[in-house]
Amino acid sequence: MNILRALAVTLLVAGLAACTAGEAGGIGTATSFNVANFPPAEREPAPSISGERLDQAGTITDALIQGKVGVVNFWGSWCGPCRKEQPLLEALWREYAPRGVAFVGINTRRDNRAAAVAFLEEFQVSYPSVYDPPSSIASDFGVRAMPSTFVIDREGRIAAHIIGALRNEADLRLILDAELLA
Repeated sequence: MNILRALAVTLLVAGLAACTAGEAGGIGTATSFNVANFPPAEREPAPSISGERLDQAGTITDALIQGKVGVVNFWGSWCGPCRKEQPLLEALWREYAPRGVAFVGINTRRDNRAAAVAFLEEFQVSYPSVYDPPSSIASDFGVRAMPSTFVIDREGRIAAHIIGALRNEADLRLILDAELLA
């Protein structure tokens, strides 16, 4: 990890003054909101995304976002801030999918399949989600608080990391519009 990215991540984590700690240093729940944008020259490759699809048979791989602007959102059905932001994510998915933006959810940490599927149904989530209860993908991304959302550029690099629930659609729209123009 380069020094600038490490500094940005450190500042983000330090800025989460109201974050509940996860089990044994695991993933907590973010109750504040922070964004780190990474300039193109400082971007690092996004970790691999591969896993069992939550809402139907099959798997999800990196192919879903390759060559596109991608939005990777880490969530849990038990996470209050995740529930708060889900309608905004669904609205943005419907708006940006025709423009070539791919969304994928990563259901992580202590969720059982029935609760996670009920979350998808309750919020009418139409983009795919990976079922990852051991949080292996979250660990690869360095997720420490949920919700966490990553914007991946067309070259497969992390363009932005959002910690905490979106406050409104503009929070993510600004980042997506800039990436689509790049």
